[in-house]
Amino acid sequence: MKRLSNGVIFDIEHYAIHDGPGIRTTVFMKGCPLKCRWCANPESQNTQPEILYNRNLCTLCGECVQACPTGSISIVAGQRLLDRRSCDACSRCVDVCQQDALEICGYSLDLQSAWNRIRDDLIFWDRSGGGVTLSGGEPLMQPEFTLKFLDFCRQNKVHTVVETCGQVPEEHLRSILPVVDIVLFDYKTASPDKHKQHTGVSNEQITRNLIALLKGPSEVLVRMPLVPGINDSMEDLMAVGDLLSRTRPGAKFELLPYHRLGEGKYEKLGRNYMLKEVTPPTLDLLEAAMDVLSGYGLSLITPRIGDQN
Repeated sequence: MKRLSNGVIFDIEHYAIHDGPGIRTTVFMKGCPLKCRWCANPESQNTQPEILYNRNLCTLCGECVQACPTGSISIVAGQRLLDRRSCDACSRCVDVCQQDALEICGYSLDLQSAWNRIRDDLIFWDRSGGGVTLSGGEPLMQPEFTLKFLDFCRQNKVHTVVETCGQVPEEHLRSILPVVDIVLFDYKTASPDKHKQHTGVSNEQITRNLIALLKGPSEVLVRMPLVPGINDSMEDLMAVGDLLSRTRPGAKFELLPYHRLGEGKYEKLGRNYMLKEVTPPTLDLLEAAMDVLSGYGLSLITPRIGDQN
């Protein structure tokens, strides 16, 4: 196998059932151009490996302070502090932590090593009509690895899915289409201003990529997180429904109810969770949203409650 640049991965989920058809293995790649306020995987946003810290397990023994070669760790007034600006995620602190309060998030794998970690799932893919899904983060922030990995799966007759936020160069998205069976396109809102307010960037490029994708032959499932008070108004829903119905009549669409399952990860990363006052949508709100969208002739998938990504 030809050598190529490695991929930076932060998790591999075996026996995944919500990331495409059948039983799948989802490979989560690090790095994302968006900073969604509701992100359930904040550890995916930065491209480089990071240290996660669980203060509930820490005994403040100081071993990590002694092990850190950059002097990024200190204990002050009974609190362990980490200067993430100087931390290079060398993982020496993780190695010496006897309480498992520290873990490294993100690791580099070459193509063969990545395949070796998932190939034993082949029997489940074959029996269920499943395959491999690349998610993140944003897989197309690592375009070379993503393309080669998908191509390798295709050569081995493995069904492939990519999940993208669409904030990528059009040529990167276009390059993978010959080797991907389904694109899961996460679309947050049709409003450029709202998109910038809640994700950090406008959605002009995202919308252009979505339209180009829907006008082509690729199989696409558009998925939108429904976040109360952010993108759940009738105006928001009608704008998305209108965009999709005009671009591809009968487009496949799924609402993903907002949840707070990733909230604890923010503390481990030393960040604040921005939506502490927002609660998941009620069943009534979901039904009302589906009623609005049903008027646009879309192929709607019934929302799953309580287990969305």
